[in-house]
Amino acid sequence: YGETRPFCFFTDFHGELADAVREGRRREFIHFAAFHGSETELWHIPDPNAASTFEASKLDWAKLESEAGQAWNAFVRELLAVRHGSIVPLLKGAGGHAGKVLLAEDGAIAVDWRLAGGRLELRANLSPEVRTLPPLTGELIYRFAPEGDAVGNDQLAGHSVVAALAPEQG
Repeated sequence: YGETRPFCFFTDFHGELADAVREGRRREFIHFAAFHGSETELWHIPDPNAASTFEASKLDWAKLESEAGQAWNAFVRELLAVRHGSIVPLLKGAGGHAGKVLLAEDGAIAVDWRLAGGRLELRANLSPEVRTLPPLTGELIYRFAPEGDAVGNDQLAGHSVVAALAPEQG
């Protein structure tokens, strides 16, 4: 439903274990660019043992009642329905390396997954401009194009995603 509060790692540890977890988290983050490897910046990481970290991570259920929350919830339900109805039945036996990246550059990605009985094709354009991507060959199962039409079979509008299922090739 569009929760905006961060969900932080938190624990209910005490004593030496609490200290070890707190310091371990800071060491984990030292290589993240946002912290610049600075000891001072690392103190901005929420203490996993502090009650305030737990409290800050609680869901704001009032957002679900808002217009934006209801719209986001409907969007997620739509995606789950597509996954349940079109993709889950083909997952059995797909294996861990079923995906093949066809294109991944400048905000665009095209991936095909070989599934049991078919191929799932995903094309996403996260950039604002129209992009050329490998064409879909299957039947469209999902389309998200906020600015109207997704354009054409090998052209995808900015900020758009399409997915298709193609029959298994013999």
